Amino acid sequence: MDGILLRKSLEKIKGIEGEKLEQIYQSGNRICFQTEGNFLHFSLNHLLPFISISPRMSFSPDEPKGFVMFLRNTVKNSRILSIEQMGYDRVIIIALEKMHYGVRRRYEMVVELMGKFSNMILVDVERRKILMAHRNLKTKYREILPGATFEHYPRRQMNPYLMRSEDLIGLRFAELYGKVEGFSRLLMDEIKRRCGISNDQIIDRDIAESLIHKIHALIEEAMNTPGVYLYEDEEKVYVSPLKLKHLERMRYEHHDEIHEGLETALSRIEHKMESTQLVKRILAEIGIRKRKMEKLLSTLKSEYENSREYERYRKFGEILKANLKTAVVESNSAICFDWEKGENVEIPIDPKKSVMENAQVYFERYRKLLRKMRILEERIEKVEDELEELENIEKYVNLTRDLEELRELEIKVLGKTKRDEMRKTDEMPGVLRFEKNGFTILVGKNAKQNEFLSFKVANLDDLWFHARNTAGSHVILRKAGKEPPRDVVEFAARIAATFSKASNSSKVEVDFTEVRNLRKPKNSRKGFVIYKNHKTLLVEPLEHLELSSRKGN
Repeated sequence: MDGILLRKSLEKIKGIEGEKLEQIYQSGNRICFQTEGNFLHFSLNHLLPFISISPRMSFSPDEPKGFVMFLRNTVKNSRILSIEQMGYDRVIIIALEKMHYGVRRRYEMVVELMGKFSNMILVDVERRKILMAHRNLKTKYREILPGATFEHYPRRQMNPYLMRSEDLIGLRFAELYGKVEGFSRLLMDEIKRRCGISNDQIIDRDIAESLIHKIHALIEEAMNTPGVYLYEDEEKVYVSPLKLKHLERMRYEHHDEIHEGLETALSRIEHKMESTQLVKRILAEIGIRKRKMEKLLSTLKSEYENSREYERYRKFGEILKANLKTAVVESNSAICFDWEKGENVEIPIDPKKSVMENAQVYFERYRKLLRKMRILEERIEKVEDELEELENIEKYVNLTRDLEELRELEIKVLGKTKRDEMRKTDEMPGVLRFEKNGFTILVGKNAKQNEFLSFKVANLDDLWFHARNTAGSHVILRKAGKEPPRDVVEFAARIAATFSKASNSSKVEVDFTEVRNLRKPKNSRKGFVIYKNHKTLLVEPLEHLELSSRKGN
């Protein structure tokens, strides 16, 4: 909340001057004053500190902590004398008066809305001593501790109505950021746009006079514009007291009530922050697991290659068995006739064992290695499936910022709760689900899910999609008795492109056909299908926000 929006909010907030402070509530870093007919809200959240007023409380109160308990004991039932802003700074001073055993006492509630240093400080007016603060702190400029003399934070910014051209001449525009009281970076960017200059522009007298004029005009426009504007992109939410020209291409909405707009903005900012933190945690865990699985897969494949000699042992056993009477036994080998090569071969043996016993040794080695090969094949397939699923989850995490979906993925990846507590689709646990214009699209994340979707879940007339000539997810577009329009078909094809090994390509060929045209060859690996009567679309993989919700047109 910048100083201009704060000044604008005060027009309504000052209406409670003269009212009694009936109760004080708290929920985390949110504090609320209940007066005779209103609720004065204070957000000390560093993501969006603000003060606003509404006819009802915006949060469910918690058990009050030390600061709020002290306020209840000290200033509850006091009279609100005045509410003033320090210039255009983000500082509000609420003057309070209360009778204590026949003695009139005056207090100041100093509210500082300054990012991570946001604070509420109760000051004894007569002694100028701090009685209690929401956050105790000590810096090189001042101490905010009970009993300390209260001093305002040093003000180094220029009041927009007191600054002169001489204060600006010779500066680069970029040097004005943080120098004009009440003007956040967002509003300074708007001034820069309205003046048509750049950050490196050296300010001369003409530009200085134009800047001062534009600053005054912007303040007047903000004060005369009802409500508040919220601008939003993928990463941030911006709050503005007026419509911004430099963000005219960004998605925005207008709220008639400032309180409603600020509450909406804070909710979305917290949502984005939690989403960002979840994404980091999930991707970090996926990275760790992928590295472990890739290392395990490399080891398993190496063991598999080393076990391929099993056929050689079977062949040695059969040659020895066929040459029981004709084998020429030497110190550590037997010379036997190989009927396939048509020549004698030398086979290593144990001289302490007979030719037949050596043959049995080779047969046993063959059987052991064969069993090991089959076990290794199963383990390799399982690890590859798990790795593919992790890669698809990783891809989806990078695409979505839907908080509910990220929480579900956190449970799946980090194992926060039991599996039966996880939200599942109706078709199969873990299957991704999208909706487009009333049509449902299902996506398998590994070979097991792919096969289950294609042969157990999908109806024969549903459409099946797969990126052409590359590994990827099976995507099912459920018709449900309706013929999907082209934009839905293309959306499903783009999902198939996104969840494939070709997702980093600018264009991907995707085949699609009805499920009735799929066939799984006998003894083929899990998830492998062949198909006919297909069509091919050339599509772009989806971008970040296009997959931000499974339910969206």
